[in-house]
Amino acid sequence: MTMHVKGTDAKAVDSGGSRAVDPVRGGTPTTSANTPGAGQADSLSISGSARSLANLQEAIAATPDIHVERVASVSQAIESGHYSVNAARIADRMLQLERDLSAATHQSLR
Repeated sequence: MTMHVKGTDAKAVDSGGSRAVDPVRGGTPTTSANTPGAGQADSLSISGSARSLANLQEAIAATPDIHVERVASVSQAIESGHYSVNAARIADRMLQLERDLSAATHQSLR
């Protein structure tokens, strides 16, 4: 499926991958009194939400993709005919997930 975005040029874009890049030339910093922020250091502030997201990303990265022991246990239960599905528990967990996601969305909008 081809899409066309209005206001864009259909010509190919040169990414510069085939050309050498000029080295960065050193310049003298401007310290004029007319320069906004002259003499002030830049600062960066990370929000609590961003910190929480970074912590979650680290926790997810540290969590194994497959829980080998659990897979083996379930496989053995299925093979022996002792695996049963608790539909009510699954439904409860799905509803709880929906509530958690909804709460997180409302909290992030504040």
